[in-house]
Amino acid sequence: MLLVLLALACGDDAEPPRAPTEPPRTPETPEAPARDPLEGLDEPAEPSEIAPDPTGELPGPATLEAATPERGCVALTRAPLPVWPRPGPATVVAQGQSFVLAGYAPGEGGGEEVFLVRVSPEAAPRPLRTLALDPPSSGGRLAAPGLAPAGAHHVTLAVVDGRGRVRVTDVATDDLRAELPLHPVGAGADPRFAPAVAARERHRLVAWTDGSGTPMRVKLAVVALDGTVSATHDVTPPAMGASAPSFAAGVSPPELYFFDARAGVSPIVRVAVGADGEPAAPAVARSVGTVGTPPRVAVARSGSGLWAGFTVIGNAATTAVGFLRLDEGDAPPAALVPGTGYGRLHVDAAAAPRAALFAADAPKDAPPESPREVHVRLVDAQGAGPALTLEGPDGTAAHASIARRADGLVAVALTSGAGVHVAWLRCDDD
Repeated sequence: MLLVLLALACGDDAEPPRAPTEPPRTPETPEAPARDPLEGLDEPAEPSEIAPDPTGELPGPATLEAATPERGCVALTRAPLPVWPRPGPATVVAQGQSFVLAGYAPGEGGGEEVFLVRVSPEAAPRPLRTLALDPPSSGGRLAAPGLAPAGAHHVTLAVVDGRGRVRVTDVATDDLRAELPLHPVGAGADPRFAPAVAARERHRLVAWTDGSGTPMRVKLAVVALDGTVSATHDVTPPAMGASAPSFAAGVSPPELYFFDARAGVSPIVRVAVGADGEPAAPAVARSVGTVGTPPRVAVARSGSGLWAGFTVIGNAATTAVGFLRLDEGDAPPAALVPGTGYGRLHVDAAAAPRAALFAADAPKDAPPESPREVHVRLVDAQGAGPALTLEGPDGTAAHASIARRADGLVAVALTSGAGVHVAWLRCDDD
């Protein structure tokens, strides 16, 4: 059944400052699948149990082994850890034995700020930097900053300011006094989409959605370590649009994925990037149904395959999060989050030895403005495991971001009305 394109909007969302994804276009559109690619997305998720430790202390190995469900995840504490007191979209990456979290939030004295915090279950959260964003966003901010580990002592941060300029810097996580210049690397960025960042030994890669025209396009900048731009590439396929870029987790050399959002069938596009930062020709990895507005795709490689999670519009115009395997076969998508509600959703992915890990927003009720919670699910060759449900202290959670440490510890950053929090998990993924 051919899906119907529906522009979604949450009740409290501000109007984006630029034109939304272009109207439906027909050139080079693949044929629609014979059946609804979201068949079965209305099946309910099966939540797993939280580790039963009322003290809030991390459970020991024996408790973890007993509590972790087969092909699932378990929370290590009963409540997520507070990280930032003011809510805003945030992202998290693993760096050595710690994690680094970055996000946008209202400034304490007004305006808009970017914050960076180092977190781990072994120590209290350590704020690294707080930057006033000048100019602040005037509305339409829906996505977190871009963030990537850049060696043992640095992360690369990319932000979009209120004029749509993309700015990037390397942050020393062990030197809070180091200078932090935000180098401009691009313009025209739509604030509904996060920049995608990958750190290489000799340069940084920054991709963003250019919403300054119709159709939207994806640009890729190769940035030297001193902040100068050595090359900028438009990686949008000919006669197509492009939006929502993200680099695949667990893939090296980097691979960039994004959507050409269309009515009926939306291609997921892949761009491999060489060691010198030169992108290969874009290629369609898979096509799915009508994607959400704005769309989101997250890709991760594991021992079981290359997996993509994505926001999509299902039967009766409900919003859902689907997943599929990109590297083989043409099986239709299955559900990470069923299509039981309406409004914008979000998904992120992390790589693990045996499985891919996905964290996604899920509606708690049908209306677009209804509160969200976060579902974490493991995906392997057998499909999706049971869902672990996460909430902030006010009973809500949204804009999930997920990262995995080399020893298997998983961090999930989430935003609620009470601020930004992080949950510690263990998953049956190795």
